[in-house]
Amino acid sequence: MQRAKILIILRPAEGGIVKHVNTIIKNLSGKFAFTVACPQEEAKFYRHLPCQIIEVPISGTFNLWHDLQALSCLRRAVDGGSYALLHAHGFKAGFVARLLSGFTGIPCLVTIHSEFAHAKASRMASIYILAEQWLARRTKKYITVSEWLKQDLMQKYKVQKEQVCVISNGIELKEFAAAQKPPSFWIPQNYYVGTVARLAPQKGVDIFLQAAAALLPFFPQTYFVIAGEGPLRRELEKLAQDLGIKERVIFLGKYHEIPALLKCLDVFVLASRSEAQGIAALEAMAAGCPVIASNVGGLKEIIKDKQNGLLFPAENAKALAAAIYHLLKNPKEAKRLAKQAQIDVQKYSIERQVLQMQKLYEKMLEGGKVK
Repeated sequence: MQRAKILIILRPAEGGIVKHVNTIIKNLSGKFAFTVACPQEEAKFYRHLPCQIIEVPISGTFNLWHDLQALSCLRRAVDGGSYALLHAHGFKAGFVARLLSGFTGIPCLVTIHSEFAHAKASRMASIYILAEQWLARRTKKYITVSEWLKQDLMQKYKVQKEQVCVISNGIELKEFAAAQKPPSFWIPQNYYVGTVARLAPQKGVDIFLQAAAALLPFFPQTYFVIAGEGPLRRELEKLAQDLGIKERVIFLGKYHEIPALLKCLDVFVLASRSEAQGIAALEAMAAGCPVIASNVGGLKEIIKDKQNGLLFPAENAKALAAAIYHLLKNPKEAKRLAKQAQIDVQKYSIERQVLQMQKLYEKMLEGGKVK
């Protein structure tokens, strides 16, 4: 039986989207024939996968000339490709994909991984919202990674409830649950409180450092570990120095041994100002590490306060410091929360995510072209 052809359309993307697309293609290539349309510099992330690649000039920001070029390139590819479904990731790729759907009649699916176009913070917020409300008519289905994001899409962009489904990102549970060799810096006598995050404003790593400074007088044998890279690296290093905690902060940069790191932490913190889902929190839960997270977005669906972790008000460094203090001071409580978290995280498996994605593809492919 011939496999239905699906064209995945991507803007310049980082870790989360790349990992998501890799997971879907790797696990579903036996059932569907995938082609990835992405910028030339991004093609390297997908060449090892069983899929075709089309290089298109889609930029991360609005660029009418590039967008028209990308649309033209995609139209040529689709004309000779017999594609049954378009699957775009994010607003920018979704913008081009739905114009393409309008020209070709091929149904379009759009996955939203974060706040759509970060509209609340954008200078073009009203334009994004109006554009999305218009494009929604060319969208067969939306996928959001959390219920919170679904509600945000419905309220802000007036998308109909039946047009949106939630498929949470999954993780490799066994990878994080398995025993790991501790990192080289680890000394059993010390406390380690850490975070795994891109060093960008929305991740709140500055709040984490402020909380660290408030906590250190009470637990002077604590080290604060930050795994991740991003545009704020130098600014955050300077903040650590200004707070007088430079010697107690370990910047790991881009770190590949995340399961081992999570296994050695006494507390994991995700201090995000905005978070669609919170994969890093899921990974910490699977590793058996007590989790403290800000009460924003999809994190509130993952972390149930005082049941499988602790929540604190976003941007409140004092509240975060108090939560860390509580868990370090009460190891039995921390262990109880971590144990429940390992149970609760089981529903966020890769297998479940892939099965839900397969069922949605099959359902959409039964529907045929958009009229």
